[in-house]
Amino acid sequence: MEQSDTAYKRLPFRIRLMLLILLVSILPILVLQMLSYATISQTVTENTQQICENNNAADAQAITLLLERYQTVADKVSANLEILENIEYLNVWDSRNYRLAGTRIRAELYDIVSPYPEILGICIVTRQGEMLFQDKVTQSVLESYIVPAENLWYAPVYQQTMDSHEFLYHPTEQRSGAYGERQVMIMSQSIPDHTGVSDQNMGVVLLYVDEAEVAALLDMRGQDGLSVSFLTDAEGRVLASPQKSAIGYLLQPAAADPAAAPGMQDAVRLTEEQLHTGQRYASACSALEGGRLRLYSVMQEGSSAYATRAATVTTILLAAVLTMISVLIAWRYTVRVGRDVGDILDTMDKANQGRLDVRSAVRRKDEFGAISGHLNHMLERIQELLRRTEEAKDRQRTAEIQALEAQINPHFMFNTLDSINWMAIENGQYEISQMLKYLSELFRYAVRSSEIVEIRTEIEHLRQYVYLQQRRYAYAFVCRIHVEKQLEACHIHKLLLQPLVENALLHGYDFSEQNEERENIIHVSVASAVPGLLTIRVQDNGKGMEETLMQQLNAGDLTQPRQGQAIGVRNVIARVQMYYGARGSVRFFRSPQGGLTVEIQIPLEQEEKE
Repeated sequence: MEQSDTAYKRLPFRIRLMLLILLVSILPILVLQMLSYATISQTVTENTQQICENNNAADAQAITLLLERYQTVADKVSANLEILENIEYLNVWDSRNYRLAGTRIRAELYDIVSPYPEILGICIVTRQGEMLFQDKVTQSVLESYIVPAENLWYAPVYQQTMDSHEFLYHPTEQRSGAYGERQVMIMSQSIPDHTGVSDQNMGVVLLYVDEAEVAALLDMRGQDGLSVSFLTDAEGRVLASPQKSAIGYLLQPAAADPAAAPGMQDAVRLTEEQLHTGQRYASACSALEGGRLRLYSVMQEGSSAYATRAATVTTILLAAVLTMISVLIAWRYTVRVGRDVGDILDTMDKANQGRLDVRSAVRRKDEFGAISGHLNHMLERIQELLRRTEEAKDRQRTAEIQALEAQINPHFMFNTLDSINWMAIENGQYEISQMLKYLSELFRYAVRSSEIVEIRTEIEHLRQYVYLQQRRYAYAFVCRIHVEKQLEACHIHKLLLQPLVENALLHGYDFSEQNEERENIIHVSVASAVPGLLTIRVQDNGKGMEETLMQQLNAGDLTQPRQGQAIGVRNVIARVQMYYGARGSVRFFRSPQGGLTVEIQIPLEQEEKE
């Protein structure tokens, strides 16, 4: 010790001062860097975990809303009286209605799944083993690509569903062939006996959903290449994921960590195999559908954490060399770094208190600037996530309202009208019976799903409406309809003619005044005088329309009318503008008889729109 002290004292003062400054400079820098490394590393890890959990919760909510759509489809099948009645025919082997029952069921299945492009196929298996399906890939009820060709009556999925009252999820299957390769998610639900006579289910309905639709939701937050999500069943089998190689893989519970979510260790391993980063990961898991499904999310910590750690080590090494050149520069740099770290930490503390609108003021081009930028970006993403969560809640509330509205069954109205019709027939009131029949047809026409109809169908609807109005007004008017024969099969949007005739009856005539010398006549014509255009005219010899109102409508002004004037024609104008844009027009002018003429010109369409 004494010899070392003596040797130190023998060194020149310049060398001793350099050594002292070097020692004093390195130690604070090392301590500061170690503290910064620990603080930043912990903060990045915690924030990454929080982001992963928030993303998992948001994805779980989105997936839940999507799965509720498919449950709604299955519920529609179970609540469809047409389907249920015809399944009864098949279950009792009613030979008189056997073939017709299958046709009717397939038609109803097509109407139910048409609004859902991601549903590739739907199949009903009756209690007697009869299979009835709609395959949207092949567009056939006989040739199936999505629905298995074998008899599903013997498949385990049939027995599982028949013995259950829940909406079930089955392993995802791959379809390969002439129509390409698809991953298909399979869902099923039993069809209860609606008559209440038997406690045995009438059959099962199976949905075949494009896995890519579900994977697209999971991939929204994984486009940066830093995260992977997995949707599994209760056993841990992967049903959907942006990582296609993982579909069908069975996630095994982690024996080393009983507290961890079952299968999380495998989920992290599969993510590492895809990303090949060797970095640390945050993970989260959510239970869906009462535990029948699980959603795993795995996110790597991101490049900022490793850049920060690497920069810390580099700074320590450079600081030791730079200290020998200038202690002052090292000191000033340390002070500046401390100030920037304090700003970042202060921003984190405020954000932790719920002030997500704060931002770090550090604007540097080094690692701390990168941390500041990533922190600000992270806060922006959290704000965006909260906004999306609120929007998802609003969409959920809207969906709930729509679901309640959808519960109003139009079949109740039709069945009631049919009951009244039969009562009228039994009492010899045949004219009332005819009126009820036409009224029922009017309602059925109004609520039909198709917006595009043939002109002959629209004219038939108009004749039924005129029939009812003529009896209402004691045959006080005559409606003459002329349609060119070659135009009957052309297509138009429904309910374009009836509002115009209704407007003529409501505002063109006063049926309380009796005038036997004058005949109230409404002319309806459908022609194609101009090539490529369909011309519809509705003329009357009534009171006509005020000049100012006529000019307003011809100018396309759809301002709300006073006292309910011309609501029907305004609706027609708005729909023509929406359907046909600049290609369609509605004009109003006085009839030669003194009344009003409404002329609609729209493109002539020989084939129905899709």
